[in-house]
Amino acid sequence: MGPRWLVLAILLAALTGRSAVVGQEKVQRPSEDFQKLENFRSGNAPVVVENNKNDTEQNRQILDRVARYYAARLNASTTKNEDYRQIRDDAARRMLLPKRGELNPQQKQFITEFGKAMISHLDGLALNSAKPIVRLNAGMIAAEVGRMGYDGAAELYIKILEKEDMSDGYKEWALKGLHNLFVIVPELVAPDKTVFQNNNRGLLSPLERHAIKALINYIERKVDWTETTPPEEVDGLRYVRREAVRALGHVRVQTVKNLGNVDSRPAFVLLKVARNDIPSLWPRDPRDQYPTEQLDAIIGFCRLKPDINVRDFNLDYAVYHLGRAIYSMAEFRVAHGTDASISWKAAGSWLKEALETLKSTSQTLKIENAQLVDELINRCDFNILQPIESGIAGNQPNLGPLGQWLQANPPKSTSLFKNDPATVIKVP
Repeated sequence: MGPRWLVLAILLAALTGRSAVVGQEKVQRPSEDFQKLENFRSGNAPVVVENNKNDTEQNRQILDRVARYYAARLNASTTKNEDYRQIRDDAARRMLLPKRGELNPQQKQFITEFGKAMISHLDGLALNSAKPIVRLNAGMIAAEVGRMGYDGAAELYIKILEKEDMSDGYKEWALKGLHNLFVIVPELVAPDKTVFQNNNRGLLSPLERHAIKALINYIERKVDWTETTPPEEVDGLRYVRREAVRALGHVRVQTVKNLGNVDSRPAFVLLKVARNDIPSLWPRDPRDQYPTEQLDAIIGFCRLKPDINVRDFNLDYAVYHLGRAIYSMAEFRVAHGTDASISWKAAGSWLKEALETLKSTSQTLKIENAQLVDELINRCDFNILQPIESGIAGNQPNLGPLGQWLQANPPKSTSLFKNDPATVIKVP
């Protein structure tokens, strides 16, 4: 399933971005600065030199000149369409670092300083360039800044997502940027920590809260469409929104709080996506819905951690609706045996791993009704997940045992979170 409208939009942007070569001097490649940048990136030299403001400022100027070079190359009237990919790849290579757990203090400095320089020069191009192709490529490079681990890049991503006149083709890269940030495990000993939490584990910064809210707003936004909207356009909108669902599944927490008050509930949003409880873009019959977002929502939901201090999470409610979501996916698989919208073999193992993660979390934290997760796994594994994973023709999921278990075990709780009646799934 390919979002053809999105591809066409990008191609159109490339064509409208084509400009004649004018008498403009070629942007000079800062080769000497590149050599020095490699020392910073490899961790052989610090950007910030202790007790030496002069050297520190010179090092920052080196990074700024490199960042300015890439922005100038994107914006130059002499840049041909076939050059943009080379510019993106070259910029991404300058930001490429080894696994986060292997970074030394100098490399962490490099991430902060070079990330800040890159975003400062990409911001205006990504938001305001008159050339669609420049805006697009600036956003694509900005997403790589997120992959590097500079949390400050989220400010630009949020601006793009909140810009009303920015199309989804551009916003896709802001969503990828947020996904790149949230997926990072900054310290192997603290997997529950995000790159936004530089000092206090579990304490969400204002920027992190804003980023999570931006993802939720994008997922839940109202989209104007009718029964006559071309299917490829609807598929394209779902394709982009899937990036937001994937990113939200890595935010670590079920509930975001600010000064003790609930700011947002990522877990509830993901469960709604899993159950097709977000009205915009869903077909009337969920069995005709490609299950890509459902899959990512189930997996993401199972990753999120409950608030152990409040213990307001109703696991029986969650397990029931996860079971219904898995049943719906299996039902789709039975009805569409040749569907290739997702890798079904991988999907079976991903779902099993996600449920095992939820089981481990529930047992470790001693959450009420933790045994229900194990019961759900027992009904799903042999009858549904293994047939999906095998991918053998004729070995279809057996819906009966899961359906019977769900019918016999409706949740006693009436909402996902205690004392929050708004967290109710509104589907049959």
